[in-house]
Amino acid sequence: MHNLEKILFIVLTCHQLGIPDTNHPDFISTWENLSEDEKNQYTKLTNEVHQIWTYINMPLMIDIKKRVNSVFEYHEWIHLVDKRILTVCSDFGISLKEELTDEFKATAKRLLGEDYFNWLEN
Repeated sequence: MHNLEKILFIVLTCHQLGIPDTNHPDFISTWENLSEDEKNQYTKLTNEVHQIWTYINMPLMIDIKKRVNSVFEYHEWIHLVDKRILTVCSDFGISLKEELTDEFKATAKRLLGEDYFNWLEN
């Protein structure tokens, strides 16, 4: 996984969990290893992630066109989503609905190791 994909995964995971991405132990080191171009891409991608997350999780606070429960539904019914966001969400079972589903936990543990969520619990 390249650094931009890694930090995008961190951002998406933290949004899914409803916690600040800077709480993730790998966030700072990954950020520092991004090139200037990747940092610019990161800014655009995180703005998009935040917009999608807000639409999915705060429908009563915004004027919604249609209720959606995942980044994929948002992509299909509301607005096209960057391919990199869709890929990471698909690969790791991330919906951006603020919840920690068993499927998400199982996928993360299978791909990243059984102790992946230890940083969150500490």
